Amino acid sequence: MSYYLRTLAGSRSKTAYETVGEAFASAPLDFTGVLLIVDERGETHGIVYIDPLWEPTSPSFTEGARLIRNERIRQIEVKGRTADSDDEWRLGELANAAAFMASPPGPDLHMGLGGAFMEWVEKKRTMDRIRQLVVAGALVAAEIDRLLRLEAKNG
Repeated sequence: MSYYLRTLAGSRSKTAYETVGEAFASAPLDFTGVLLIVDERGETHGIVYIDPLWEPTSPSFTEGARLIRNERIRQIEVKGRTADSDDEWRLGELANAAAFMASPPGPDLHMGLGGAFMEWVEKKRTMDRIRQLVVAGALVAAEIDRLLRLEAKNG
């Protein structure tokens, strides 16, 4: 399968990339805004958000941080994971799912994951190790945001 970079306005790159990761790495840093990673059918497989305020030459900018940030944006914009939907997980389920995804390969310890989060068990099996860690990082960010909202609400 080939992947392409596409703007929100619909224009698609002429260059085809073999993997989603290759498309992420090829995003032009002189572009500001959102680029979608799409396949030949137009299905979205990722989002690249390029923010000129977070300079890629900064020592604080790492590839891992960029991948996690882009995954969180994908979760929100493609998967529809909103603050309201994240706030429904009041018992640490987001943190548990992150810990599960970040755990090293080996016996699957479901760590209290139940109900809707059992889908993570199957998803993890289909992901490579870097993808597992990227998703884990994005889930940690979602849990941090949820806790900050709760703290602000409760004063």
